[in-house]
This record gives sequence, C-alpha cells and structure tokens, in this order.
Amino acid sequence: MIPSTVVLVEAPHGFSEAHELTEDDLAPAPASVRDTDGVQIVVEDPSGDHRVWLPEPREGLKLAALLPLDDHFRLRVLSLIRFQRRLAGRASGPPPKAWLLTRRHRRRLILMIRSLDGHLADASYREIAHALYGPEAIARYAWKTSSIRGQTIRLVQDAVRMMRGGYRSLLRATDPHPPDCGRFSPATGMTRTRPSDSVIRTTDPFPPPWSRAVADVRRPSNGPRNRAHADPLAGLPPRFLRTPEAARFLGLSGRTLEKHRIYGTGPKYRKIGGRVVYALDDLQAWANLGAKNSTSDPGVGTVLPAKRQTAAVPYAGKERR
Repeated sequence: MIPSTVVLVEAPHGFSEAHELTEDDLAPAPASVRDTDGVQIVVEDPSGDHRVWLPEPREGLKLAALLPLDDHFRLRVLSLIRFQRRLAGRASGPPPKAWLLTRRHRRRLILMIRSLDGHLADASYREIAHALYGPEAIARYAWKTSSIRGQTIRLVQDAVRMMRGGYRSLLRATDPHPPDCGRFSPATGMTRTRPSDSVIRTTDPFPPPWSRAVADVRRPSNGPRNRAHADPLAGLPPRFLRTPEAARFLGLSGRTLEKHRIYGTGPKYRKIGGRVVYALDDLQAWANLGAKNSTSDPGVGTVLPAKRQTAAVPYAGKERR
C-alpha cells in the first residue's frame, strides 16, 4: 500500500457524528479493484486524484481513518486531510510536493535510463559518460580520479537496482524529511551522496537510440551532436586547486609537486590557513616556461627539476697570488 492511500474503516462506537459513506463520496471513480481485501478506488479530483481503500465497503458506513504509525505517517496525514476536505465539500488543494518528482529527480531518472541502456549494451563506464556528458567533461581531469567517473558508476548501480524491483517504489511519495546522505532512495532514483551529482547536467533529455550514442564514442566527430553537450563548468568563476588537482593538471604526481614547493622550483602557490592552493593562471604560466619549438630552441625559460639546485657561491677567503 502506497503512503498516499487513504484507508477508511468503520468508526468505533460512540462516534455518532462521523461522516456516513455515500455513493457520491467516491464519484467519479475511473478505476476500482474489488478483491478479498475490500475495494481500492481512484477518485478523480481536478487538483489531484485520491486513492482510497475500503476493507469493508457498504453505504451508510460511519467512517474513520486508519493511520499506521510508520515512516510514512506524515504523508498519510496529508493524504487524509485532502480527502477530508473533499468530503466536506471544499477544494482538496494541490497534492503535497512530497508526492511529486521534482525536475531534478526526473532529470536523474532520465540519466539512469540512458546509462542502463548503455550498461545492457556492454558499454564501458567511459563510453556511457561520453554519451551522457560529452567529451569535454571527460577530458577535463584524469579519468580514474574524475568525479564524472564516480557519478556514472552510481547512475548505473542505481539504475540496476531500479530494474531489479526498485521501480515499484516510484509509486511511493518521497519523505519530506529525507534521511542522511549516503543511502539509495528508490522512490527518487537517487543516491544521496555528494552535492556535485546535481551540478553536471545533460542538455539533451531525449537522446537518439543508444547504439548511435556508442557509435559516436568510437567514431568521434565535431558535428552538431557533440556540440549539443554544454560544458558542465561553464559560467562558474575560476577556482583554486588543491595539490592533487594541481598535480593532475600538470601531469605530475602530488609528491613531485610537494618537492617543488620544498626546493622552490615549482609554480607559485598560496597558503589559506593551513591549506595549500594553486591558481590556474600560475600553473599555466609555470608550465609555459618549458615551451619550446625544437630541441635547439632555448625557449623563454626553464622548468627546473624538483631537487636542490646548486648555485655558484662566491669565494670568501683570501685571494691567491
């Protein structure tokens, strides 16, 4: 039973003023199912349909509501309030936002479906990410440590859970007070992990068949299809990089960059409290010192190795004759 279902039972003795069930209370009802557990009815409403379960339906029944004290208690109360307004002849009001999939949830579900298509077609995580986010987003950082790789893996894992039965929970409303991060929520198709999952988006919610997307990965082109994927970091201000990120930008190891700081042979860096950060412009300027056109080109400067540099020290003793 989904949390939005209103369970109506017979009121206990002593509640003589309880509302009596009439045929008009459940009309119009475009869908109803009768079985040994009673009758389950979908009652039409311009502002949002009601789902009602009557274990013992009969006209003239003094109505009471059954509210299980479970994790969905708040949602059941909201459903009951809407239906009680209808019985009182007032407008039910729109369904609570907790019942609805937000635009972000819908977008993630679309990404999950696309990633599942690729997974079932034996595509690699890199091919799936290429089809979802475009080549620019993949090439921005090293693939093994890229956040896009982790996000793509989570999309596939969550999509497989949905395929194996989690899709049923889409009928359940989302909890207005969600649990802590780190848990998969089948009702929304999302894993509550890092906020970065909502930063990278696709601009094409209705892509062509997966076979064409994989073909484009294996045969890259500069056509309009690849240009349709916007840069996920476009419009964001320049940011400072920590040591691991700066090292990946330069193609060095983090340990090598630390040695450059020790010997003073590396790019400029900043200390913000106890944190060492690098500006992109400083990294690029330091790397440009090693730009050369040929092996005989002296270039504009020299990028020194990360080790102690020996300099000529002037002689401080007496001059010899």
